[in-house]
Amino acid sequence: MTESGDEMKKTQFEVNGVLFEADGISWEYSQQEGDNAGRSDDGTMYHDVIGTIYKLYYDFNDFRDEEATSILIDLLEETDCNLKYYDLKEKSFVTKSMYVSGDKISAHYINGEFYADPFQLRFTSNKVE
Repeated sequence: MTESGDEMKKTQFEVNGVLFEADGISWEYSQQEGDNAGRSDDGTMYHDVIGTIYKLYYDFNDFRDEEATSILIDLLEETDCNLKYYDLKEKSFVTKSMYVSGDKISAHYINGEFYADPFQLRFTSNKVE
């Protein structure tokens, strides 16, 4: 966890005003189809695009901040948070309403120091845009 500043790195993200840094980021832009989408009898696909759901994947490979880990775990209980992140499509930082999901987080204390095993958090937009 770092202090929020004017210049964010592309691997940093801010959740409800708290700045975090990940080791990696991936983006997914998932088209959402309406009721009129589908294939016809001749196999032609008809799209009824109603918008896009944005998904962000943050990888933490060598995370050693126990306090930040606790805050990230608390986010898993949130049904809505404001995520400020670098959007590859927009080529700039944007803020969206998201919910959070993640994998199991395992951690160890070695010689009194905190080490988390690699884990991932996923943010998904709450509404279709």
